[in-house]
Amino acid sequence: TSSANPSIYGSSATFTATMTPATATGKVTFADGTTTLGTGTISSGTATFSTSALAPGPHSITASYGGDPNDTANTSPTLTQTVNQASPAVTLTSSVNPSSYGASVKFTAAVAPTNATGTITFMDGNTTLGTATLSSGKASYTTSGLAVGSHSVTAVYGGDSNHNANTSSIFTQTVKKATSSMVLSSSGNPSSYSSAVTFTVTLAPGSETGVVTFKDGNTLLGTGAINGGIATYTTGALAVGSHSILASYAGDLNFNTSTPATLRQVVNQAITTVTLTSSANPSAYGSSATFTATVTPPTAAGAVTFKDGSTTLGTGAISNGIAIYSTSVLALGPHSVTASYGG
Repeated sequence: TSSANPSIYGSSATFTATMTPATATGKVTFADGTTTLGTGTISSGTATFSTSALAPGPHSITASYGGDPNDTANTSPTLTQTVNQASPAVTLTSSVNPSSYGASVKFTAAVAPTNATGTITFMDGNTTLGTATLSSGKASYTTSGLAVGSHSVTAVYGGDSNHNANTSSIFTQTVKKATSSMVLSSSGNPSSYSSAVTFTVTLAPGSETGVVTFKDGNTLLGTGAINGGIATYTTGALAVGSHSILASYAGDLNFNTSTPATLRQVVNQAITTVTLTSSANPSAYGSSATFTATVTPPTAAGAVTFKDGSTTLGTGAISNGIAIYSTSVLALGPHSVTASYGG
């Protein structure tokens, strides 16, 4: 007889041989077909043998008695022992839950009993994430590609020759929006008045989308579209002085609003150059000579003073970077004419 028929792979089944007469002594050999399983010593007319090593399927079990001085040898009728595949338990865990968008998450499936072989398929609802081979009853899969939201993740065990297929309970993985870091830099600091300065924001991890807003204190400067984690804004309109530049990111579907990045931009007065030309050189006594001063940059305002040596000739208002002065009273001879811009 068998203690469990059918039995489950990996569980113990005890076979009991009952002797008649009960006075028989010696040992009984238990066999699976032609394969010897083991022996059991007769005690009070019975002998037993236990095993958990039978593979799934039908087994022809016999008990053979070798006899003793008073009893002849004999073999029992065949007992058909059925062994069914085991149904393993599958549990699923996550390395971090909730996780942040873009962060790595490791899912681990544990199968019991641990001698199960084969593969685990990790599913996000009906979507296959990936597969992994069992080793010592465990298989893992790592991903950083989960979208923001709630994910119903399962581990599906495909089974092997000894174990049925099985699926873990649903594991709810929550993915939250990530928070970006922002670094704000300037192409030139200090910069000069009217010269272009480019403000650059570098976001990490770099997969953000949308725009970055640039402000000078509370004054909106403009926006820059994010491309590859970089957003820029260029301006040449900052006044002379110190400016509190602030860059802010409002977030997108995957990223939270970030803490603004700031820097102090200093704008110095522009360095000007003045060139001086004459309408006629040499000129004739009593004829008019027009002196033209060109001031760079052309945004300079104010007036230019024209001198003949240390003698002031007059002034000319600057318009679009040009100031002029005309005179016809220059004496005969050379004249050291200069044009001075007072800033």
